[in-house]
Amino acid sequence: MANFLKATPFISKKQVDSLLAATNHAGHYGMPINATATIHWAVAGGPGGGTWRDRQKRLFVNVRHWLARRNTEWASCWAVEAGQLGKEVHTHIGFHHPPHISLADIEAYLRGQLGGVEDRVLVVKPVGPPHYFPGWRRYMLKGLNPELGNSYGIKVESQGLVTGKRCGVSRNIDAAARVKRMTASLEAEVAA
Repeated sequence: MANFLKATPFISKKQVDSLLAATNHAGHYGMPINATATIHWAVAGGPGGGTWRDRQKRLFVNVRHWLARRNTEWASCWAVEAGQLGKEVHTHIGFHHPPHISLADIEAYLRGQLGGVEDRVLVVKPVGPPHYFPGWRRYMLKGLNPELGNSYGIKVESQGLVTGKRCGVSRNIDAAARVKRMTASLEAEVAA
């Protein structure tokens, strides 16, 4: 647990590689990352109490359940930044916006979960085709270790110290899910 709460100044190579693989898999799996949200935790009242980490975890669980009731999975990736001089923690999220649920409905649900009276608590935007996500993905990963920026084609900017996990992906597109789908695909090919 102590390692989870370590303060880090950069997104690691392992985290970047995981996020890139997961978002590529999401597109291949039929859930392309086609919308973004930015949450400013300092002006968010919820969901529930606790630290921004507690509220972010609770929000992701709530969204996953809300979408499941609408026959949709929550495929997402996220990166946390501390803002200038570490003043305000915010999370950039890339997620799959399913065509049968309006982006306005998703935004309304997120706003209801987050509370807060300021408009800037949440900014939601679509990301347009074709192959829409790479530019936004580079923006989300701008907190990468500067030594690695050029190798990923990312303009690195300091994003301050973040305590806890700096970025991640939803379980349905993480490494374990990718291995499971790949194994099932190979087994189907062998059986055919």
